[in-house]
Amino acid sequence: MKELKNKPETVSDLQEYLKSLYGDVNAGRDVEYIFSYLFRNVSYLSRAIPRKQNCVQNFIKTFSWLFAIANKLEIDLQESYLRKYPEVCPYCITSPCVCSKTNKKPVSYIKEWKIQEELGIKYNIARSANPNPSIDSFVKKTNDLYPANTHIWKAAGPTFHFFRLLEELGEVHEAYTSFCKGTKNKIEIENELADCFAWILSAWGIYYLGESLQDSFITYYYNSCPVCSSDPCKCEAYSDRGEMLVKIEELRLYRDKVAELIEAAPDHSELLKSVIEDLEFAEKQGNTTVAISAIKQSESALQKVSGELKHVDSSAKSIKSIISSATAILQSFNWLS
Repeated sequence: MKELKNKPETVSDLQEYLKSLYGDVNAGRDVEYIFSYLFRNVSYLSRAIPRKQNCVQNFIKTFSWLFAIANKLEIDLQESYLRKYPEVCPYCITSPCVCSKTNKKPVSYIKEWKIQEELGIKYNIARSANPNPSIDSFVKKTNDLYPANTHIWKAAGPTFHFFRLLEELGEVHEAYTSFCKGTKNKIEIENELADCFAWILSAWGIYYLGESLQDSFITYYYNSCPVCSSDPCKCEAYSDRGEMLVKIEELRLYRDKVAELIEAAPDHSELLKSVIEDLEFAEKQGNTTVAISAIKQSESALQKVSGELKHVDSSAKSIKSIISSATAILQSFNWLS
């Protein structure tokens, strides 16, 4: 993206940029493949947020796979969102939404054809007032329209939010399979993608209040594809970078740090050698469950070593420094839970 004179500003700009970046490689991939990665990244995002981790990359990848599905199906996500949410809630026809009071219907009875006309008028007004909406304006608009999302999140955490998002993902897949069977029109997929987009936008606005989603997109894609660094992307299928399963190189780095303690704390060499053997076994197995178990036991061993330090001398300081470094390494493991 650094080669672009004009960086993407609108949602359509971002979608078009991602199409130019990934269009060739995604041409040979079906919607099911793309959907699986969207679902995976939503699930990882729902796991990272409650742990208060830095989730910027999780968000960007989630948005990107949503754009990828839209591009695959030739759906303009910006238009789909604006038609579904034309400055008012499509159910109660009010802003901010009052569906919690009206049970997802207008405050007073309105003929369905009048509702559709009203939504069409609102859409035209919105498009005329802001023909080039930024993705940041979509974030603000979503949470202004649905302030209850923020209230529920702050009161009870993000669980409900992601429950709804996962529900919408299921409806996207159902709309797609129904479209393939010829029992639904593409408009159903557009509406469900718009719903998913809205829930993810809302989550960003709550978790990263006041931070620019557009800037984060540009930063993430500044050097083109963040995996292969090519434009267009040249990644082969399934060449993604893992996040939640054990990475042997990370496990080895931690094991090497623990090994430094043998010389620094010779009184505990037998225990530490046992820990290292377990970590080496986990490396050979390459199994996330085994690795987590080995690390959890190693943490107990390091606590024992630290707790039995009797003197604050240079040796004790060295041991504490090594243990602190080992702990810092563990904190960088997304897959450790």
